[in-house]
Amino acid sequence: RHCAFLSQVRAAAQCQGGQATFHLLELCGSCSLVGLAAASPHGPSAVLPPESLVVVRAASREHGQILGVLAAANGLDRLRVQSGEVSELLGAQGQDWLHAFHCIVADVVEGCGLLRQGALEELEIACQWLLQHPTPAAPGGIVLPSQVALTLQLVECPLLAEQNQVREDAADGVNLSALNEFGVRLFRELPLSHLPHKRLSDAYSSAARLQFPGGFSDDRELVVRVEDSGTLHAVVFWFELYGHQGAQQPAVMTTTGPVGGAESQTPAHWRQAAVALQPPLSVHAGEALCLRVRLGIGVSGGVGIEVVGRHEERGE
Repeated sequence: RHCAFLSQVRAAAQCQGGQATFHLLELCGSCSLVGLAAASPHGPSAVLPPESLVVVRAASREHGQILGVLAAANGLDRLRVQSGEVSELLGAQGQDWLHAFHCIVADVVEGCGLLRQGALEELEIACQWLLQHPTPAAPGGIVLPSQVALTLQLVECPLLAEQNQVREDAADGVNLSALNEFGVRLFRELPLSHLPHKRLSDAYSSAARLQFPGGFSDDRELVVRVEDSGTLHAVVFWFELYGHQGAQQPAVMTTTGPVGGAESQTPAHWRQAAVALQPPLSVHAGEALCLRVRLGIGVSGGVGIEVVGRHEERGE
């Protein structure tokens, strides 16, 4: 993922027409290899022009201290490490950073399979106040990833159902099964490649999509055809992160899906997530389910998926 981001940053800098400066802001949740590598002027991985500025907004004060040590050890004089809220960046720099950044790199998806908490809200603020706005003479700054698309699939997975249930005999003399009404709906850290399950549908890509810097939420209905009969315990999902291709259709930079790419059968290091159905739903091959899919700001957990209708498909 970091190599893909760096390649995109390099291309964005080259599109500036040979200017001696390029301002890059990274909003990181944990690791900050993009900002560190982009700030280095040495070796074949040199990415930015010599007078460029790289700002890394650290996730915490402790994280900022670690980045500061690494920057000093590697002589990264043009790297600035800032801790705190994104809105505080403007307060610290006055008008100097207002609409000053050519590119913002955002860590919006976590390895556990979910959107990083608060990532979209802080990215929205950064796009509004820190990203270069388009003018008649220039297209404005870019955001990486430029889009985040959600892929989903219907699965039968008794193991998830068991984890989500309280047994009647869970406590001596007390029936706790009524608590199932409050059972967990959103699961994370699912290694789908190793989790026993049965696929009840194809994978539906772009079931919901966020587009930056403008679209931070999506709410749509999707008809999903059931390919195999069984018990629908959950809707699993993962993300595709897109790069920036200018006027061309953006391409997928990386996927958090259960395999490491379309041509690979090796499980990826990413984990997936799922929304569990309560109660599970018996489905039959040939029928179709209508799902409401919500993604982004204003959605609890960042993702919401629910079955809102079903019908038998009729052949023509």
